[in-house]
Amino acid sequence: MFELDSLPDRPLTEEELRGLRESDALVEAAALARAEDGIRHLAIQANDKLYGMGYRDDEGWVLVEERVAGDTDDLAAVRDALKDWAEA
Repeated sequence: MFELDSLPDRPLTEEELRGLRESDALVEAAALARAEDGIRHLAIQANDKLYGMGYRDDEGWVLVEERVAGDTDDLAAVRDALKDWAEA
């Protein structure tokens, strides 16, 4: 599993996202929601797992969705789960 504690204690910057993308440990990292202060929703693929993570000021980074990566529907499902989480 991707380690949430490797993320900063705040929303991610574009530079940090690029660093994640260049990491040998990850297949891909994508911003799914941006705010004025940075990236607050993130999809990360590590090996065959796809993780959807969201950031809230009072909670920090939270694992919202985890699934086996297989096709583009998986990314859409992660995006939907993050949207629902943000609205809750």
